[in-house]
Amino acid sequence: NKKKESFFITFLIFWNISDSSLWLKNWKARFNLYLIRIREKKFTDALKLINEVLIIKKDYQPALRDKALSLLNLKKPEDAMRFILQSIKIVPKDYIALNTLGLIYLQLNRIEEAEKLFLEIIKDFPSYISTYNNLGRCYSLQFKHEEALKYFKITLNKDPNYLDALNNIANYYNEVGSYKKALEYYYKALNIDKDNNELLFNIGCSYAYLKENKKAEKYYKKSFKLDPSNNKLNKNYA
Repeated sequence: NKKKESFFITFLIFWNISDSSLWLKNWKARFNLYLIRIREKKFTDALKLINEVLIIKKDYQPALRDKALSLLNLKKPEDAMRFILQSIKIVPKDYIALNTLGLIYLQLNRIEEAEKLFLEIIKDFPSYISTYNNLGRCYSLQFKHEEALKYFKITLNKDPNYLDALNNIANYYNEVGSYKKALEYYYKALNIDKDNNELLFNIGCSYAYLKENKKAEKYYKKSFKLDPSNNKLNKNYA
């Protein structure tokens, strides 16, 4: 159970901090807790923790890189850019930082710069899987759908359980009208993450396109339960 595991790890971290009376100095515990919050997609909490790490270790490169990622997830790409450039200045060949820079370019709609950077990362670090998926996203945003599908499938060949690639391939088939094929990939992704709001919403859309309205309603309701503020859901389900 992911929730129990997360609670147990968090408890151990706080117990260790309290027991040692080193909360103000124990940056490693903060950083570990930050990693948990990122996995839980609690990005505001994650940003607070990474800021505390940087108060203690001002130029800690992984923390600068991860602060950029937190800001990016909070839709603050301009702020994220400042910290990712600091991170890359310290470690120029950190492929995770370079990949994050590419994602910032995407959020800023600097698509061609993102594409160029992702291609460079693939050339220099061919085993880093995330970049293939992100390059596929670049091509998708440029309406180069066949190129996008190619890189999503490369991602999946390297890691059959790569959630975003499964979702992106399913999205491709939805866009071209192959709704049953889309559902195959959405369900594969849902087997990996059963409480993924985006997947539940997308499955609802596929069923709506197939005119299977009862099934569509079922998945829209599941998505709405997880995120009542979802504007796309409110629009489709109204």
